[in-house]
Amino acid sequence: MRERKREQKPLPLLPPRRVTVVDSIIEQLVSLIQRGELKPGDKLPSERRLMEMLGVSRSSVREALQSLAAMGLVEGRAGEGTFIKQPKPHFDFGMDIASLSTALQREMRLHLLQARFLLEKEIILLAVQNITDEHRRVLDEALAEYLAVDQFAEYTAAMEGRLTGSSHDRIHLTVAESTGNPILVQLLKTLLDMVPRTLRLRGFLEGSPEQNQRWIEAEREIHRGLCEAVMQGQGAAAVEWLQRHYDLEKEIIETYYRQ
Repeated sequence: MRERKREQKPLPLLPPRRVTVVDSIIEQLVSLIQRGELKPGDKLPSERRLMEMLGVSRSSVREALQSLAAMGLVEGRAGEGTFIKQPKPHFDFGMDIASLSTALQREMRLHLLQARFLLEKEIILLAVQNITDEHRRVLDEALAEYLAVDQFAEYTAAMEGRLTGSSHDRIHLTVAESTGNPILVQLLKTLLDMVPRTLRLRGFLEGSPEQNQRWIEAEREIHRGLCEAVMQGQGAAAVEWLQRHYDLEKEIIETYYRQ
């Protein structure tokens, strides 16, 4: 009898990880912490020394250190340098380095996204009460500038270090300025700056072209709706647009780190 062809079992394979220079720096330093070669209280080499040791740019070193600080693994002390912190007890430092680095980054970004949402919700409710005609004019200009830009081209330019400004951040900070409270503006700016911009944008550039386009179109619709609701003094509608923004950002983060 003719032997039936054995069906081949599917293998649990995943696409190879695309690792950036910054990701590589983060993973190397996390690995040293994982192996105990860097202990809590140890001082890291200076930025210049790390640049020489790794053969990378200052911006890459700074972004990696900024990410590690947001992940709770290092802290900068003014005039002293950067030091290793006590790792969080709930992380499994026995897992492989790529999984550990991914888990730390994902948790950090989701926590910061949650903090942003809570702060911006209150900012919006205050902005619709205090917004002036001048604030409306400035916000309308910020929205027009954002919509006039090819977001994908802007994100790509930012990732390549050719662009430092952000039409997206300008909208959110302009809404904060509409509250009339400069402390809220500074608090929001601090949260936006805690995650390096290239890390925030990476999710937009790692998906399929169709997925990237869907996300970018959704972002444009959300920011148009958010700005119009704030300018018209519609607090409940503005908060609904903010919730959609939060949900989209969460989807992008979870998709990026799952990949």
